Amino acid sequence: MVILVDHSVDGATARAVGYTKAIRDAAVSGVTFTEGLEEDWALVAPELDLEVISKEGLRRSLYSIISTGGVRRSGRTTFSQW
Repeated sequence: MVILVDHSVDGATARAVGYTKAIRDAAVSGVTFTEGLEEDWALVAPELDLEVISKEGLRRSLYSIISTGGVRRSGRTTFSQW
């Protein structure tokens, strides 16, 4: 499960972290496009990684999704079109 952190680590972020703990998902991480949230994230979810994706990283990821026709996991397409 991935928690998308928009512009700040706030109450909604804390609720999302709490939800993942409640359902006991084994694979949880955070993703953001906003730099500088690592310290706030560590206060809310110290046991979870937060990946900061740069604009260049986002550009590469989008190109990969578009060029391959989707993100494939476990043999199925989880995202197929824009």
